[in-house]
Amino acid sequence: MWLSIKQIKVSEKQKLKLDKHKVDKHRKHLEEGGDLMPIDVVRINETEFNICGNGRHRYFGAISAGYSLIEVNVLNE
Repeated sequence: MWLSIKQIKVSEKQKLKLDKHKVDKHRKHLEEGGDLMPIDVVRINETEFNICGNGRHRYFGAISAGYSLIEVNVLNE
C-alpha cells in the first residue's frame, strides 16, 4: 500500500532516536535510484497512520529526497 507522507505521524520518542547519518544514507540511496523497503505503520483513523518500530529513518530519508508517497505495511488491518 502507498500513502502520502503527510498521512504518517512520527512520535516524539521516535524523533528523539533519529540518527541523521542513517537518514542521509537512505536519502542518498533513493536519489541514486535505489528501492526503499516498506515502512511499518498502524492505522490511527481513516486517514492517519503512525510509524511503529521500523521505518523512521527511511521515512525521513524519503522526505529529504523529495518523495511525497511511501510504501507501507499496515500492521493492524
